[in-house]
Amino acid sequence: MTRLFLHVLALCLLFIAGPATAGASGVAYRETTLPNGLRVIVARGPSDPQVTARLMVKSGAWADPPGLAGTAVMAAGMLTDGTSRRDAQAIARDVAALDAKLAGSGGLEASVVTLQVRPGDLEPALLIMAEVIRHPAYRPEALDARRKWTFEGLAAAYGEPGGLGYQVGAPVIFAGTPLGHAAEGTAASLPRLQAAGLAEFHAKHYRPDNAVLVLAGDIAPEQAFALAAQAFGTWTSPPGPPPKAPAITPRAPPWRGVVDLPGVSTASVRVIARAVSRDDPRYYMALVANAVLGGEGSGRLSRAAAGRAELGEGASSVFSARRTTGYLSANLAPQSVAVPEALELICVEMSGLSANPVAQDELAARKGELIAGYSRQLLTTRGLAAVIGDLALFDLPLGEIDALPAGIEAVTAKQVQAFAKQVLDPAGANIIIVGDAQAFAPALTLQTPAMQVLGRGDLDLDAPDLRAAR
Repeated sequence: MTRLFLHVLALCLLFIAGPATAGASGVAYRETTLPNGLRVIVARGPSDPQVTARLMVKSGAWADPPGLAGTAVMAAGMLTDGTSRRDAQAIARDVAALDAKLAGSGGLEASVVTLQVRPGDLEPALLIMAEVIRHPAYRPEALDARRKWTFEGLAAAYGEPGGLGYQVGAPVIFAGTPLGHAAEGTAASLPRLQAAGLAEFHAKHYRPDNAVLVLAGDIAPEQAFALAAQAFGTWTSPPGPPPKAPAITPRAPPWRGVVDLPGVSTASVRVIARAVSRDDPRYYMALVANAVLGGEGSGRLSRAAAGRAELGEGASSVFSARRTTGYLSANLAPQSVAVPEALELICVEMSGLSANPVAQDELAARKGELIAGYSRQLLTTRGLAAVIGDLALFDLPLGEIDALPAGIEAVTAKQVQAFAKQVLDPAGANIIIVGDAQAFAPALTLQTPAMQVLGRGDLDLDAPDLRAAR
């Protein structure tokens, strides 16, 4: 493709895209859609010395075939394990020669390939990126190697409370929905993955009309659009419309249980409430409520646990907003004998948010932390590309990049209280505890009679109730 043709194509794309838009964040962005349906967004903001290219395929773990948990994650991870033209070593060598970084990863709702490179080397690096996205080989020997590596990682995770508690999370939070399984796969599902099946998944989901490309950094839009067209313009989609992401609406009753890990000295305690989706009007209230509860190490959970060594370190809460659902998880890592106290502390602090409005000084401090963290994220091209990519994934206006600070500032103490009353009732939340049950089960049963206890051998992450069949 000649430079003259690229220049003409870029001018045409710019005409379609319209003028650049810049708001309070200082980020200027422009977008267009290539003739093959690929949405391309260019953002200029930070003075980062690298450009980040982030391509998102709008299919993640929700698209895993039945019984084949881990398909989307494995398909994305193997993109750099070889193509029809180069093996993994050649890809790694050629990427390293450009002093670039290239990796694929799978998530719940999308599969992502991220490239970081100096602006002057973007053209050749983007061609490599396009090659691994469009023409992965999925060689059986590469699958065997990555499966072994994945098994080793899962074995390590299953052996410690925090890691196992994380693996149990999605099957509990999203039970009964296409997200209600372990995205990385399980001991039962990973052996069933086959190279041909991954290639079939790729052919179905990796298509330009099911993808978004974000280019963030010090690059002119006309150059970025031309390079995107050069790398991805001949990418074609199979017949028919792209796969449609399902609405995820968990309705299963709360799961409350203990996974027994005999002999460990610490435990993982998580209380997880269903929250709101990314486009819910209460999204900003959820952000602030989460910051008050456990954000930045200065939230209420941290303060309540301070000075009590038995409750461990790292008290936190996490709010995750998805396309059509969300959750808020409050977490402690206590000593095993202190699990009942840790669970009680979390429930007290969650309930406390709905009891009284947050004091103004506390509210202002948590808002300030949120806005500062967001501003820092926009200062790197990787962070900027992630923010814009999520907006595109959730079909939100790109102007939301400027709306977040004002949206946070507008949240009142009464709104946080109202949100907590609606969403953060511990009585309706999931409870996941992982630890040495012998150290705390008797006291915990008195405190929470409905709590079930699963031995490590009884746990089956592929089973609807997490209990292995006998």
